[in-house]
Amino acid sequence: MTRDVDLLRIELGVIWRLDERGRLPGPEDMVFGVAADGIVAAVSAGVPDPLADRLLDLAARGKPSPFGTPPDVLEDCRALLGGDSVSVSGGPSYAVNPPVRYDVPVEVLRSDDPAHVRRVRPLRPDNWEPGEWDELCDGGEGAPWAMIVEHGQTTRHAEPATHRETARQREPARHEQAPEGGHGEPATHGEPARQGEPARYGEPARHEQAPEGGHIAGHEQAARVSGLAGGRQVVAICHSARNTPAGAEAGTWTSPAYRGRGYAAITTAAWAELLPGIQLFYSTSADNHSSQRVAARLGLRGIGWLWKLTV
Repeated sequence: MTRDVDLLRIELGVIWRLDERGRLPGPEDMVFGVAADGIVAAVSAGVPDPLADRLLDLAARGKPSPFGTPPDVLEDCRALLGGDSVSVSGGPSYAVNPPVRYDVPVEVLRSDDPAHVRRVRPLRPDNWEPGEWDELCDGGEGAPWAMIVEHGQTTRHAEPATHRETARQREPARHEQAPEGGHGEPATHGEPARQGEPARYGEPARHEQAPEGGHIAGHEQAARVSGLAGGRQVVAICHSARNTPAGAEAGTWTSPAYRGRGYAAITTAAWAELLPGIQLFYSTSADNHSSQRVAARLGLRGIGWLWKLTV
């Protein structure tokens, strides 16, 4: 069985797309993955090599801390990077191990069905740019995905959700995990796909995990839905905020008017079925309690905490 610290190592690579030296692309200067069985860390490519070596050596000698509590070594690294000028943020990470089950009496549309793709193509939500939506529907960045379409009320402006971080993180992916209804902060990570950018670490996709309703990461973005066709609209999405040969990060969004119905959970469960053979992740920010409730509904196992240091 893969150790949790090794799963976090994989997730760091998925979210931030580390370079050949294992360095972060930014904007974070250092990221820690803290599991019960170890610590993994990565440093920005912009940090001078001598300082990077010191930081990574400190992290390697650090001791794991309880879930949600920063390790003691984090403050030592923060001091080396600039002390009070360095912000600290973070959030939980979960492993998604199919089959994941969550039942809600609603039809879920999937990217592996051409008829479903045709149905959602004209229903672009406002938080997706036209080109991004076309790419998503064509099976490009952000795919595979699962969505829910409802006969909508009226087009409305939603208060921006406070989340993502998302999981996170520079700016949770637009499609990122927003609060239930919204799961960021996977996280934008590194910079996760523009779409979903878990939780954002690095920076989850904008469509990324938002609270249910909107992992990537507290930067969920609630969107104004413009995609109305015959009274229909896309009200929930789980897409691939990051998708690599090693793993994929979920990014979720739910229209504010449809949050609290379990739509983020059921679309995430459907998304997981579309990615057999690779490790899947769902991450969010510490304050995105809606996204954390989605993880609980799905019975996802917490593997650790991702901590970010940014000057």
